[in-house]
This record gives sequence, C-alpha cells and structure tokens, in this order.
Amino acid sequence: MLDAANFLAGRLHALEPRNPDSSHLLALTYLRLRRFKAAYDFSQKFGASGRHLGCAYTFAQACLELGRHTEGCAALEKAKGVLGRQDELEEALGDFSEACAGCAGGVHAHGEALAGSWRSQESC
Repeated sequence: MLDAANFLAGRLHALEPRNPDSSHLLALTYLRLRRFKAAYDFSQKFGASGRHLGCAYTFAQACLELGRHTEGCAALEKAKGVLGRQDELEEALGDFSEACAGCAGGVHAHGEALAGSWRSQESC
C-alpha cells in the first residue's frame, strides 16, 4: 500500500516540483517506508528553511534517523515563526505542537543540546 502511495506521490511531485505540498507528501511516504535519506532529500528544500510546516517536521524526523540532529533542530526552530497561527495549525494538521515537541525530545534524547525555548514552551 505504501509503495503505491509513494509511486503516486512521485508522479504528483514530477508534475508540480515547486509545490511544497507535493514535496511533503513524497517525503512523508519515503519516511513511512523507512527510506530516510530520500525523505531527507525531498523535504530539505522547504523543510530546512522552515517555510512549510509538514516538510520541516518530516525533515526533522529524517534528520533524527540519520543522526543529523542539529539540522533537524534548526529546521524546527525556523518553523516556529510559522507556528504563530496555532489555532489554524491545529485545525489543519491536528496538534502539531505535540509532534514537534516529541521530535525535539527525540533529538534531545540522542544527546544534542536544544535551545532553552524548546524545553520551556508548549509549542514548537
């Protein structure tokens, strides 16, 4: 089932390579298939800069699995500016702040130092 989703996400990305949603969808299918380097590559453009929340989270998860903890934390930090619309965000993606906190906690558990704001705030 995931292979079919990955195939279709790849076709969508081929049609719209500059669309951050298609990049996020493709990266997410690679993440679920445990192909972390591919997830890293497809989410990096919009995720590392923090321009797309889904890409930033997928990028951070891929970084966590690849041992690139600093890059993942930096992407989540950059995405914090977009998180000002918390009510809109929760409506669109569910409770994304808990997911970000879980990812940040995973990075912290792997020995990376996080900014104090991650530990003291509820949202990413």
